[in-house]
Amino acid sequence: HEMPDIPFRKLRVRALRLVDGEVYKPGDSIGMLYDIHNEDGELEDLMVSITISDLDVRRTSRRFDLKAGQARREVIDAELPYDAPAGWYDVRFTLSNAEGFRRVLYRELYVE
Repeated sequence: HEMPDIPFRKLRVRALRLVDGEVYKPGDSIGMLYDIHNEDGELEDLMVSITISDLDVRRTSRRFDLKAGQARREVIDAELPYDAPAGWYDVRFTLSNAEGFRRVLYRELYVE
């Protein structure tokens, strides 16, 4: 069997970080900076989301297309709940499209 050509192998994540570091307070706004580059082919209906499952936080971007050679650098924001308990949390960054392809990366943040 031949592996299908999955577009995300051509999509490079050049940067992914929390804009204000990794320590936050309950109720703070968090910003996740991402910088992606499409190295080949057209990718349609891409969408970015950040999720902190333990705090029931989810934020999703509008859909967008990236042609070969194009890049996208943007910050996606979300709000931490005012009642967030202190501790470390995984922030899941998901890049996906309507065809069901997914790329998932994680960063950590600490709530004081």
